[in-house]
Amino acid sequence: MRAVQRVRPSFQRAAFGVLWTQILGVGTGGFVALNLRCPICSRAAAVPDSWLEGRVRCKACQSVYSVRDAVQCGESSMLSDDVSAPEERMSRSDKLIWGFGLGIPVMFLIVFLAYIFGTRDTWEADNYSKITDLCEVIESAIVKSDDTAAVAGCEELFRFIGDRKIGAEYLAERVDAARKAYAPARTRLDEARRSRETRELAERQEREAREQVESRQREAREAADAARRPRERYYRDRHGAIMSESETEYKLSEIRRNIAAMPDTLERAFREGQLRALEKEWDRIKRDGPVWER
Repeated sequence: MRAVQRVRPSFQRAAFGVLWTQILGVGTGGFVALNLRCPICSRAAAVPDSWLEGRVRCKACQSVYSVRDAVQCGESSMLSDDVSAPEERMSRSDKLIWGFGLGIPVMFLIVFLAYIFGTRDTWEADNYSKITDLCEVIESAIVKSDDTAAVAGCEELFRFIGDRKIGAEYLAERVDAARKAYAPARTRLDEARRSRETRELAERQEREAREQVESRQREAREAADAARRPRERYYRDRHGAIMSESETEYKLSEIRRNIAAMPDTLERAFREGQLRALEKEWDRIKRDGPVWER
């Protein structure tokens, strides 16, 4: 029982080796298959040549027999995959070699194509229309000699493209033309700006000089008018109040006109007496001299 239990895994490995040899059609490094037939039930079996001294159990009738006895009795035939059908074995080997030889390059080709198409930059194709529109705006501005629009369009185009290299030849030529036209347009625009700033500076300086002249002339006229006007004198009465000469003379003249318009009555005589007192006091104040003049 111990011998029977020991040979079963080896028999399974031998059968698997024979099956593997038949499937691949190539040798297993000198493996020799012993094709046996059970002496009891004639059930076929296959074992490796290393089992020549062992015993096997028939899977059909469960009888145990010796491999060497079966070989000596002529119930087995030795078929080695190294000596049987060499031409067929070589042809299958060549097929495997050719299969591996062609499979590896095909695999590398598939990986390469996947890398190329998977990592391809589609920015240019996605933004083709926008780049074309910007180039048309720049070309139209150049034709119209509008340096401001041309410079603005070029700067927007360069800012949009950045450091990318345009692959399409037609598009690359238009972008290069825009780059070549940018420098002269930028130079003309800068010159026009400097000329405008110089002109504005000259106009501002001229305006400031004219304003200064007008200010000096206005001050001179005011000084002349002040010199022609009589100087106003101010007096102080006995109560300490400041009296203007022109204002006091105007009030006295008003009083005289009012008295002249009154009928010849006692009230008129009273008003005339008050007027003479005011005139006398005014004369006294003027004799004391003005407090200041302006």
